[in-house]
Amino acid sequence: MKILKKTYIIFLLILLGGLNAYSYYSDNFVRCSDSEFKYSLLVPENWKRVNYNLQYKHILLLEKDPYTTIKVTASKALQKEKEKWKNWSDWYIQGMGYDLKEIIDTNSLQDENNLVQKILIFEYTYRQKKIMQKVYLCELNDMMVAIECRTRKNFFYQLNKTFNTVIHSLSAE
Repeated sequence: MKILKKTYIIFLLILLGGLNAYSYYSDNFVRCSDSEFKYSLLVPENWKRVNYNLQYKHILLLEKDPYTTIKVTASKALQKEKEKWKNWSDWYIQGMGYDLKEIIDTNSLQDENNLVQKILIFEYTYRQKKIMQKVYLCELNDMMVAIECRTRKNFFYQLNKTFNTVIHSLSAE
């Protein structure tokens, strides 16, 4: 009887742990928009959201946990800013300040509207944890938009669907 009781308890713990892990990766999304910078995108509904509206820039921070974040930055596309973004690898990676381990993928895309988009995936160490980050850079109307998605390396591929949903939902209003 004791063995059966222990087995039942272990089964329940595994089941509850599995449900908890499932809820970590299953997100409902809501549309979030900024009227001043005229863009919108889908964001995970249950993630903490913080908005910063500066005169020339809008920043939206989304946080699932301290190591799992999405940061959306929209800034007005002045000529100086456009030139800076064209040479993004010169300043972005050097400005990280973390221990860059590996650039996994870089890709430049151009859509039917001649919108140039850059995607960068890399790994680095942050607070003694291996972090993977996907960065999406694009010019949208009169703005430059960066979407930075990061999480611990062992969760990156499970959260990649969430990251892609946010990135691909970006649209001008």
